[in-house]
Amino acid sequence: MEPQAKTRRILRKIWYGAAITLSALVLLLSAAGLIGAWVIEQTLVDVSQDLLGASANVASGLRRVTGQIDQGVAQVRQISSQVTDTSLKISQNIEDKGLVLTLLPAEQEQNLVEQAQQIQETLDNIREVLSAGISLYHSINRLPLVSLPAPDPESIEQIQASAASAQATIAEMRQSAQDFRSGASSQVSRVTQASERVTQGMDQLHAELSDLDQDLAALADFALRAQQAVPLVFGLGALAISLLMVYVIYSQVEMMRLLVGRWKALEQGEL
Repeated sequence: MEPQAKTRRILRKIWYGAAITLSALVLLLSAAGLIGAWVIEQTLVDVSQDLLGASANVASGLRRVTGQIDQGVAQVRQISSQVTDTSLKISQNIEDKGLVLTLLPAEQEQNLVEQAQQIQETLDNIREVLSAGISLYHSINRLPLVSLPAPDPESIEQIQASAASAQATIAEMRQSAQDFRSGASSQVSRVTQASERVTQGMDQLHAELSDLDQDLAALADFALRAQQAVPLVFGLGALAISLLMVYVIYSQVEMMRLLVGRWKALEQGEL
């Protein structure tokens, strides 16, 4: 055999050997990818369902808290409405001392103060929980095909601002009622105006809490629906990857058969 032909045969053998080795490596990686696709799929399903379940629980818990706040708002509104009605009656019969005594009595005033403080304290707590929840939602949104409608942090800030404003107005109403009962002020209209502002503030706070509750309800519903859909979505993704890996494995097997055949033919001197 001529040296040049011998060199070509050696180079071909090296090429076929390298190609067979590369195909075998791709075959092994594809087989590992086929198995790993389903292992990772199950892990992603478990993690996603846990996170989505936690999101739904956080949203449901926040809804219960906002419901409790709204109950306190309703009680404060009821008291302020009673103060308005009483002050209007007094304005028509200012000499009725018995009627004056019914203008925000001590027990009712204490209840008013407690409800206002409880509303503010609960809002402070819910803000921290909501901030943690929003961080959780942002983490979940990094998952593929997941986009949770996270609540707007500004909505809590607006609710807190409304509650703080209502507290100031409540303090004004209390002071106006005390001044009128003690005789320090003869203008019952100041009590009426302050109580009406308290009522308006409670109406605004109720509306803002209702909006937040709707957002949280939508979030909880979306998280639960996504939790149910996650196995199908990731299952389809794993199936698509598996089909691709099967095709790659098949192509590499055929490639190796062809290369091995050529190697043998080269050994037998047919090439």
